[in-house]
Amino acid sequence: MRFCCPAIYKGPLEGLVPSIPYFEKGEFVMDQGQLIAHCGTEKINREQLGLIVPPEGTDTYQPLAHHHIVEALLETLTFRHISVVRDEYAVSEDGMKMFGVLDLETTFEGCRFSIGVRNANDKSMRLAMTVGYR
Repeated sequence: MRFCCPAIYKGPLEGLVPSIPYFEKGEFVMDQGQLIAHCGTEKINREQLGLIVPPEGTDTYQPLAHHHIVEALLETLTFRHISVVRDEYAVSEDGMKMFGVLDLETTFEGCRFSIGVRNANDKSMRLAMTVGYR
């Protein structure tokens, strides 16, 4: 793998700082990605996710337990005969924020789809999901 840093890179963009690393075509293959946990978070498994208790709700806000979100997602995928081959989660130190990635096994050969999920019970961000493949 050859990483071209801005100080060494010679070409039409010399002197500019790229927003993403530049790799020679065909030299970098990611077959097993992983969740990158930000500082201040801890990587945990699905069982540990179930131990995190959400805060008390109010009349105007009902927090969702992180593990309930993941369980609902897994149940919905199972109804559609889609299995999860690997999942990873990261939570903030206080357990209020959760990030996760679920790698899916599909019948489309040569392609693995993934679902990213996030949730925050401190109202800093809303529940959201994204999809991608590799």
